[in-house]
Amino acid sequence: MNFLDKAIGALAPGWGASRLRSRMAIRAYEAITPTRTHRVRRENRSGDQLIQLAGKSLREQARWFDNNHDLVIGALDKMEERIIGAKGIIVEPQPLTGAGTLNSVLAEKIRRCWAEWSVSPEVTGQYTRPVLERLMLRTWLRDGEVFTQVLTGKSADCHLWLASRSGLKRWSRIISRWKKRTVPATWCRGIYFNAWRRPVKYLVCQSWPGAGAAAVAVKEVTAENMLHLRFTRRLNQARGASLLAPVIIRLMDLKEYEDSERIAARIAASLGMFIKKQDVGTDGYVAPEKRKETQIQPGMLFDGLNPGEDIGMIKSDRPNAGLESFRMGAASCGGRRTARQLLFHCQKL
Repeated sequence: MNFLDKAIGALAPGWGASRLRSRMAIRAYEAITPTRTHRVRRENRSGDQLIQLAGKSLREQARWFDNNHDLVIGALDKMEERIIGAKGIIVEPQPLTGAGTLNSVLAEKIRRCWAEWSVSPEVTGQYTRPVLERLMLRTWLRDGEVFTQVLTGKSADCHLWLASRSGLKRWSRIISRWKKRTVPATWCRGIYFNAWRRPVKYLVCQSWPGAGAAAVAVKEVTAENMLHLRFTRRLNQARGASLLAPVIIRLMDLKEYEDSERIAARIAASLGMFIKKQDVGTDGYVAPEKRKETQIQPGMLFDGLNPGEDIGMIKSDRPNAGLESFRMGAASCGGRRTARQLLFHCQKL
């Protein structure tokens, strides 16, 4: 404090304290001060705490959008096309000799083995490598993470499950059953970590827990044999979060708004015309008999008006002309797309 502040503090301590508080408020950022128009929102939870509370709900909502919302389906399809492509991720082997030159013979052998393995790269034998890569990418973006167990060697009867879209939910179910049990300090959301926060092993299920079985067998897979691709926005976050998490509320509002616009357009399209009548008792007006519906056809002439009546067409403002650009802009940012890219893809569909 300077001499003036010390003097004021000695004579009027309350005034001196108020001066110091005001000075600190002036020096601080404006964003930390709540006002009538600015409500301070804080987040002090860790990434693991957020996923513990909301991970399952986010995955289920994202899967619902992938089944029922055309914009989400189009965005994920376009990202599959841009990232993976129709032929999958292209891998061009380029082994080098001791002299630093390309070993063409070995490269051709690797390419041939790679093409043979790409026909059936997983244990179920149902997917080729391009199809599997597209499904795994879609799972990663929609659910936030995807798991794959690496298997080596030969087995006459293989019953192991390759982690795919259902593997995430299967894992989350088993974790929810372990919430009230005593777990080691290095255990977090089904993953065991060492003192350096490095994954050591994973706890997975051997069957789908949603099938209604009372008990599900679990097993441990070492980190060397498990590939875990996750989407995170926080450091040291064990499990991933869905790419659609920030825009789920906006997507739901947008879908409800589109439904309202669609219903309004159907109602407006069902209305044809109206007949304007004069007040009863006005000179020249004759009360009409029961009027029947008129079938409107191209080029028809309507001469069924009574004296004092006038015909008019109902003007419809549906669909809203600004709806298309609005919905594209609202859905594009959260999916890491531009509105123009999303619009172009939807027009192609």
